[in-house]
Amino acid sequence: RRETPNWVANASLLWRNRRTLARTAAISLVLALAIAFLLPKQYESSARIMPPSNSMGGTALLAALAGRAGGSLGSLGALAGSFLGGGGNTALFMDLLRSGTVSGHLIDRFDLQHVYHKRYRVDTAKFLAHHTTIVDDKKSGVITLTFTDTDPVRTRDIAQGYLDELNLLVNRTNTSSAHQERIFIESRLHGVQQDLERAQQQLSEFSSTHAT
Repeated sequence: RRETPNWVANASLLWRNRRTLARTAAISLVLALAIAFLLPKQYESSARIMPPSNSMGGTALLAALAGRAGGSLGSLGALAGSFLGGGGNTALFMDLLRSGTVSGHLIDRFDLQHVYHKRYRVDTAKFLAHHTTIVDDKKSGVITLTFTDTDPVRTRDIAQGYLDELNLLVNRTNTSSAHQERIFIESRLHGVQQDLERAQQQLSEFSSTHAT
């Protein structure tokens, strides 16, 4: 008896179940179209930042992170290591963009806890971070920030908001750094003047004692 080739048997099986296969394909197509129409569109907005080349003091930035960005001592040490190790301002700017200060201001500014229907503020911050991508070009040092959302206007505004908050934080840091530097110079000037007065007094006493 001659055996039927496998492809013939498979073709016969498919033909006998053609109605079931057609229904399955039709249902799959309908479900795929429904999912495609029901899922909200995702919009992306990107911004690029070129950090200034060591125009900001590392101490001032670290002070800003410790005092305003709410970073832990561990992350602060890592930031200091990256700065001293040659990472420059790029790594510091990226951590500033990811800081709790920036995300907190964005949450308040755009009322994101209500927009994203989050009960807790920490969940809103996590949602914001999950939809934000921050990467840097190792060669040029350019930072690219990309934010994704279902609303095109909000997507653009929040991406711009990151830049605004970073600019405000850096300006406050520079102002604070200049103030601290002025206080330091004034204190050193006062100390030098006191040393000079003591030296003059000692010279006067020496001259009187030795009739010089």
